[in-house]
Amino acid sequence: MQYIYFHVYYLIIVIATIISAELFCFIAIKNHNNPEYIKGRIPKKGIYHLSMITKICFFLFVVFFLSIAIRNVQIGVNTYNSSKHLSSKIENYVWMPIYNNNSSIYELGDNFLEFYQKTVDIYDGILIDSSNYQLDLITNTTMEALYNQNNITINRNYLSLSPIYNLSGFQITEETIDEKNFYVFLPSDKMSEADYYSNYILNTYHYTPTVMCYDEELTSIYSYNADIGTGDYGKIDAPIIFLIPDEALSGLNIMSYCSKGGYFLNVDTTDPYSELFPILKECSLEKIIPQTPYMASAFNDAINHQLQMLSIYGSQTLFISIAMIILIFFSGKVFCENHKDMIAYKLIEGFSIFSIIRNHIIYILIGYICSLIIWILLEGVTGVTINQIIILGFLIFDLTYTIFVCVRFSRRNIHEIIKGAE
Repeated sequence: MQYIYFHVYYLIIVIATIISAELFCFIAIKNHNNPEYIKGRIPKKGIYHLSMITKICFFLFVVFFLSIAIRNVQIGVNTYNSSKHLSSKIENYVWMPIYNNNSSIYELGDNFLEFYQKTVDIYDGILIDSSNYQLDLITNTTMEALYNQNNITINRNYLSLSPIYNLSGFQITEETIDEKNFYVFLPSDKMSEADYYSNYILNTYHYTPTVMCYDEELTSIYSYNADIGTGDYGKIDAPIIFLIPDEALSGLNIMSYCSKGGYFLNVDTTDPYSELFPILKECSLEKIIPQTPYMASAFNDAINHQLQMLSIYGSQTLFISIAMIILIFFSGKVFCENHKDMIAYKLIEGFSIFSIIRNHIIYILIGYICSLIIWILLEGVTGVTINQIIILGFLIFDLTYTIFVCVRFSRRNIHEIIKGAE
């Protein structure tokens, strides 16, 4: 699905560019054939309209690239803050990225299950699947936001890393639970859904779960995952928590968790991979897990990826924004050149500058409103949520410059009119 989204929104950009180019060519040719142009007179009215239409098209691209750039900055900052905030807790933890795209990897489910069983107790293996809260960089949303899939899956070792408290304020620990039982922890406002989740676990995992309520005010659930990128150090707000017993896990589950950084081990040594290599080899996983980097490296990789994306979209935004600003200057000057006498005469007669350039201001507002409507229509396809502050900022700049240049032109022209009258 991400592959389709990726190519669809770039295809839309290409089509929009082609249509815009065709439209510009049509207008330019039509104005070129104007009798006034043939006689050597410049069709300033046509140039004015062409500059306004071009400005709208450039503005669409500015909003697109700048919105993505701002989003990348926000995600990068959130990831960096999460890394710093959680660094002390995950200092010695390593994860097991999988470096194999071959379909035969799915035949290694039993190998991954064996690896989990051999490491979960010795290396305090932490399992947390928070993929429902993973931010999709194409659609800029999560499964939780789209489909209300607000559950996470943890194992018993997670309880020692991020404490969970019941409604009485007591911490739920490994000693207070039955490690062979399946638990569902619900926030206090979701207790009415206990029967639904009991049936869900029974039908999905064939376990009759113990449903408990936890205090979401005392409990802080962290994802410890660089791909979550929330603005609260990777904290997940009051999720439904499935505490799954080891016996209910399948090898494919473990493989999926490993590939997404959802299973990590506390290896307190200077060379974690050498420590884990005998187990990896025993489980025939040494070829597809050639390294075991520290959890901090996952955050660094995520930040570096965001910086690369920022450099791409930021440079595109810079060039297009410069062109956009030039068009704002140009359209404002063309308008004043076309109506400089009218502006000067009306100012002499006592009209306000706003009433004089009212039509131009309306034209500007219509352009920005059209841009906003187009983006609302494209938002669901491109997956890019526009930053409305960008639209407001360019609109204010456009109107401010228009008023400034009109006042400047009118003052100069009034002086020339008065001088001519004398």
